[in-house]
Amino acid sequence: MANPETHHPKEQPESRNFLTDALSAFKGFMEGIKTLVDSTRSALGSLKENIFGKTANAGSTESTNESGEAPIEQVRKIIDANKERKEFYAIAGKVWRAIQALPSEEIHNVDKVSLWKYMMALSQQESGHNPKEVNRSSGAFGLYQIMPANFREWGLTSGKNADVEEQVQVAAKKLSGYYQHYKKWDLVSVAWFGGASRATALQKGDKSVGNLKDSGGKSITDYHKDVAAHLAKLERTA
Repeated sequence: MANPETHHPKEQPESRNFLTDALSAFKGFMEGIKTLVDSTRSALGSLKENIFGKTANAGSTESTNESGEAPIEQVRKIIDANKERKEFYAIAGKVWRAIQALPSEEIHNVDKVSLWKYMMALSQQESGHNPKEVNRSSGAFGLYQIMPANFREWGLTSGKNADVEEQVQVAAKKLSGYYQHYKKWDLVSVAWFGGASRATALQKGDKSVGNLKDSGGKSITDYHKDVAAHLAKLERTA
């Protein structure tokens, strides 16, 4: 009878070595996965910062919406839902950062998310979200087609060399002032397109103002309805 102590004497040590090697390899594999996950998270964090700014992970003093979402989360949700719209996606984060950088008193304490949504709708109407757009006949420039005559008065000091941040902040101050006065985005659109006097007249009930047209044949009514439609489209993705 074989001695039990000497039967297959190398079998047990080989088995233990195999298990040890397998466990070591598995541990190395899991550490590699963890490193990959950490790297991916870091890359995504950098991407969010590039799109939304450093406020992406910071708190905000502004109120949440009815769903309890913080302002940055509301903006991110809309941008993500519209990421296939290349022109929109290219500037949406830049517009948000420019608005966020403004002290609330400089935009008349208008809710920044509401202002951002309106300004994205307005830039769709005015320039198709093109910050370099120039109207050859009038000279109107940028995302919001600001007229050259208003450059100095409104503080667009760089003129047609203004970057997105400057364009947005100049327009934001003006638009928020209109909203503080009229309390309706439709009337803000009328003031932007036809002037404050037309918005005031319409507010007072003069509906004939809506029939006035610009040199291209666009009526005031058609213009503010177009902007409202762009805004409603964003609201549906909010």
